[in-house]
Amino acid sequence: GRQLSASQPIIGSGGGGIYDVVVVGNGPIGSAVARHAAEMGASVLVVDGRGALTSASDDMGRIVRPLDAEGRPEWTRWNVDSLDAFAGIETRAGVNFFHQCGSLACGSAAFVARPAAAMTEAGVRFEAIECGQAIESRFPFLSVPDTHVAVADSSGGYIDPRRMVEAQNILMCKATPAPAAPPTATLAHEAPPRANVVTLETAVYVHVLPAGEDGGDGGGAVVETKQGGRYRGGVVVLAGGSYTAWLAAASGLVSIAPPTDDAAVADNTAASCAAVSDPDIIFPLASLAPSSASNNTDPAPAAVVAATPAARSGVGSIRLSRRTVLLAEVTEVEAKGALAGMPTIKYQCVPVPPLESGGGWAAGATDPAAAHAPAGGAGNSHSRNEATSVYVLPPIKYPGPKPPTGWYVKIGGGANDFFERDRWGDTVEDLEAWMASEGDEGVADCLHDVLLALLPRTDFLSLVSKPCITTCTDDGELQCDALGGGKVLAVGGCQGKAAGPADAIGRAVAGEVAERLLKLSHRYTLNPEP
Repeated sequence: GRQLSASQPIIGSGGGGIYDVVVVGNGPIGSAVARHAAEMGASVLVVDGRGALTSASDDMGRIVRPLDAEGRPEWTRWNVDSLDAFAGIETRAGVNFFHQCGSLACGSAAFVARPAAAMTEAGVRFEAIECGQAIESRFPFLSVPDTHVAVADSSGGYIDPRRMVEAQNILMCKATPAPAAPPTATLAHEAPPRANVVTLETAVYVHVLPAGEDGGDGGGAVVETKQGGRYRGGVVVLAGGSYTAWLAAASGLVSIAPPTDDAAVADNTAASCAAVSDPDIIFPLASLAPSSASNNTDPAPAAVVAATPAARSGVGSIRLSRRTVLLAEVTEVEAKGALAGMPTIKYQCVPVPPLESGGGWAAGATDPAAAHAPAGGAGNSHSRNEATSVYVLPPIKYPGPKPPTGWYVKIGGGANDFFERDRWGDTVEDLEAWMASEGDEGVADCLHDVLLALLPRTDFLSLVSKPCITTCTDDGELQCDALGGGKVLAVGGCQGKAAGPADAIGRAVAGEVAERLLKLSHRYTLNPEP
């Protein structure tokens, strides 16, 4: 692997510098990690590659709701905590990004039971609706089977992800790095404290520095960018969505291997990366063995900083799923009239006949976790849930040019369609090709059929299909791995639902970052609980 000494100048055509924390990725989670770390007193640089790499549908609406569709308690807690934080973030940043319209989960009693139980345990107020006729009476624009039940809350809604990232960036840049602890300076404060900034560059490699080469006990890690930048941090956080596992593997920090068979996926064979299971800590602190691979060769096993006690797959097990979303245009009159009271919806759809070929719901054949998951088991409930349901957002006004200016209802969902994991070396090329497409035509047709059945009295003017990618893990949990002796944290496996609760997730990761900075050097003056 490539080598970089801590004594070399951190320079390059793209710039350089030394910070407490370098965050790779400026999406919902990366921007939240950066803001919380900055407000804890760290100096922070964010490497934002949106100009070159993106794996998310460029839209204006992501669902956020107190319930988690699989009833997972940690996700429910993150959802609730993020919803509680939005008003304060918007006020302090001067940027509005949250639209409170309520949320609805609708399906069989079994489909609704676990989310309802998790909300009850979290103390969330909601309305239980006991049959399809009552659901249609409450939401007259819907048509659902009479056997369906639902839970509805008033606190959920949707976020504009671009505006939320903007708000997080503003608050990060306003935060002032903590003063150095006398008599010595922190890693970043060997020079005067740097302002927190975002740099528009594409990360291509992460170098873990050996301890002691900088005269201290931390060493840290350096992010190298395509533009020639080299940015050193006491801790580097990888939060680049679909590119996180690729960047970690390309840097020699983690190994990616395809599962040996379908049953292995269902059995969660990555369980050797055992979680630290303290139920009172979101990201339990873990004792890390020193990395024996300071130059990122022959990586040591990752220490999993678990998002939940059940998380055990690890970032190396992340699978990338091709997703298609459909934007269906409605008139402004309908958006502000008949659909004005529409909540965000998670809907267990009436089964659509599998297509004989060409994708569609038949794409679920590439998701063995859904097919082989034991009945009633929690391990692969996310895959099973996705294979049988869709999500729908109320009309949102898009400014154009793509899609053309207008009001659009967004629908997505269906079974996962995974990229081949043994092609991880071609991740960038594969993702670029998919994101340049219009998604899967067969899936778009199925989504259209479901939407027409669910909203039969709505007149849709035009349809626009778009590609998207989600990151999934064998256990269905968010992963946070400590790599390179704890100098790199890799966050991934968002299951397509982390945009809404990203603020709470970011706060948890930032707390872990602060703890690791304190462990790496007693010189830091950070406060992990601001």
